[in-house]
Amino acid sequence: DLDTLRHPARRLLRQYKHRGAPVILKTSPWTQGRIQAAMARGSHSSASAHLDFLRDEFTDMVNQAQWLVLPYSDVKHLPGLRISPMGVVPQHERRPRTIVDYSFYGLNDETVPIAPLDAMQFGNMLPRLVRHLVLADPRHGPTKLIKVDIADGFYRISIRPSDVPKLGVVYPGYPGEPPLVAFPITLPMGWTNSPP
Repeated sequence: DLDTLRHPARRLLRQYKHRGAPVILKTSPWTQGRIQAAMARGSHSSASAHLDFLRDEFTDMVNQAQWLVLPYSDVKHLPGLRISPMGVVPQHERRPRTIVDYSFYGLNDETVPIAPLDAMQFGNMLPRLVRHLVLADPRHGPTKLIKVDIADGFYRISIRPSDVPKLGVVYPGYPGEPPLVAFPITLPMGWTNSPP
């Protein structure tokens, strides 16, 4: 309950909950020519080599309300539209991993870094955890630990709806299909402001 939560990020979390995470860029919107050139270039060859995997992956993500996949002809005039390439990273003895290269056309560099950097504290996790264990109040009994892995953690925070077109991605299709664009409606992996 964000109304009673006592946490330094309370205001930010309320904003994300009610309005979505903003995508603020330093540069002007793309021209139609630049958008068309990005669509013509398409995705990385790794995406084309994993079409069946991507179809299954995006079916799941669309069903979980994390992404939308729409015909390019229906979205090419959306305000703020930008198109980035998609790729797939093979994993040894694991399923492949979908990536979006938001650095390819400079989108990550053009992103205003408004996410709080102190939210990313993985590097100091062990010392902080040990400190909490040492300082735990013994009146509450023995300390217990639990590790919880939130699957697709980035995909738990919505993007501000008006900013969704800024994170568009070429979705590779099978021969004969119309050109498609995928849009994250939750924070995507690969965008510089997603992890915090």
